[in-house]
Amino acid sequence: MAHASQITRGLGDTIVAISSPRGSGFRGIVRLSGDRAVELAARGFEPDGHAKALTDLDWQTSDGRIVVGRAGVAAPVTVYVMRGPRSFTGEDQVELHLPGSPILLEMIVDVLRRSGARLATPGEFTQRAFLHGRIDLTQAEAVAATIHARSEGERIAAMGVLAGDRARMIESYGDRIADLLAAVELDLDFSDQDIDIVEPQGFCRSLITLARELQVMATKPGADRRTMSHRRILLVGPANAGKSSLFNALAGQDHAIVSQVRGTTRDFLETEIVVAKTHLVLVDTAGADHVGSKIDSEAHRLRTKEEDLAWHIVQVRCGTSWQFSAETDRNTTFLVSHADLVAPVERPDLGPRAIWFSAETGEGLDRIRNHLAALVVADDKGSDQALVHLDHRHREGFAGAAEALMRAADASQGGLGLELVAVDLHEARHCLRVLTGAEYSDEILDRIMRDFCIGK
Repeated sequence: MAHASQITRGLGDTIVAISSPRGSGFRGIVRLSGDRAVELAARGFEPDGHAKALTDLDWQTSDGRIVVGRAGVAAPVTVYVMRGPRSFTGEDQVELHLPGSPILLEMIVDVLRRSGARLATPGEFTQRAFLHGRIDLTQAEAVAATIHARSEGERIAAMGVLAGDRARMIESYGDRIADLLAAVELDLDFSDQDIDIVEPQGFCRSLITLARELQVMATKPGADRRTMSHRRILLVGPANAGKSSLFNALAGQDHAIVSQVRGTTRDFLETEIVVAKTHLVLVDTAGADHVGSKIDSEAHRLRTKEEDLAWHIVQVRCGTSWQFSAETDRNTTFLVSHADLVAPVERPDLGPRAIWFSAETGEGLDRIRNHLAALVVADDKGSDQALVHLDHRHREGFAGAAEALMRAADASQGGLGLELVAVDLHEARHCLRVLTGAEYSDEILDRIMRDFCIGK
């Protein structure tokens, strides 16, 4: 357990941060939390009409204007007042909803900081929610997972964890360990009497069964599994094959230069596209047959990762014969460019693994998009959504608990005494309590919060 002075450092401050996404938008949000949140937000706020002052509000909203800057510029604002301990953070919390101008939002934050608020650190709002018992550690992780979700499957998984699914599952394992531990400790209490509460064979079976269930959890794939949303789609092939034209067509705008000059694309160009509610990164690469310097070749090698999905762009001229290489991966998709230059009746039969397309006429583009959407959907169905965010910390905890239970089983079978069995059961329970945050340390909390953005 961490010392209270370390965990609660700065907890008494009133914190402020922009909590809406970066950049311009229809609406921006500035968030405060702490004992002085309402007081500080009330400074410079002018309610409309007969609306109550912010300090008189409990769980209510108020429309008005907020004055910023030395020139006294007023901006329209809707203020949400959420009193602790029922707020997300467990403290008095205020949100200012304003026009989404980055400059305006920064000015508001600056005014509030000069009034006495402190700029929040990454994840500090969520950290306070945890420290005040509003959420457990699995839910804190789910907040970050929801923010960073790049597909519908990941979002659903994160929302399930946020709703407490993961915590309830861990607690159910913990309850089973607690029941076993209670039997052991009761047996120890009556050790001076001729009473056997723990039946050795049945007790060992229970330990082994539970250990195996936790071992299964520890070996399941998790957040380090590279799903489609975390892989790049590389358009590869010879120079002038049509990679850049397809890149622009799928991106919906001209990012890459298209030219008849060979080797026009000399570096990687990346853009984000959305397919089946999933954000994917599309990459245009230099021609595979374009000879550059050794430095260029090494740079391309380092940029290409094993998990990247390569789409091979080829050009088949009229009257030529062509077939797939036997060495080519059977799951490779070939996109055959310049379909507008080869009449359908003259196109060689390249099989189901090839898609003819023309960036000029649009032929085949919908089929390419549908093919990509099918890959995304299959990837989502092929993974257990509940385990998308089962990261190394969770698998380590399940593995530790399983190992402790197996030691307990060995100690029980070997007649080493129930005292040693009890020690191992306490260790197994501790491993699971660390996952939910029933027991935690500064290091664990910092590791979880370091991936958060400021304002969350």
